Amino acid sequence: MLAGAKDGGEVSIFGIDVDKDFAKAKYQLGVVPQEFNFNQFEKVLDIVLAQAGYYGMTGREALPRAKQLLTDLGLWENATAARACSQVA
Repeated sequence: MLAGAKDGGEVSIFGIDVDKDFAKAKYQLGVVPQEFNFNQFEKVLDIVLAQAGYYGMTGREALPRAKQLLTDLGLWENATAARACSQVA
């Protein structure tokens, strides 16, 4: 989150002190990779579950949420297929 060593001062993200509650502060940030950061042959569900891990979600939390989101997007039937989303009409 920060480049280099912090040698003084305070850092907060949306009012959350990074030193006092790093996990909560990190949760406020989005992850925007500059390039694809997943294997294009990986299953859709596995990609979504891995991304949930960036936000501290456990598998127990992530699986039902992933199922709901993929269902809402019309992608659940392709959840266990690799490269299936590019084939959805």
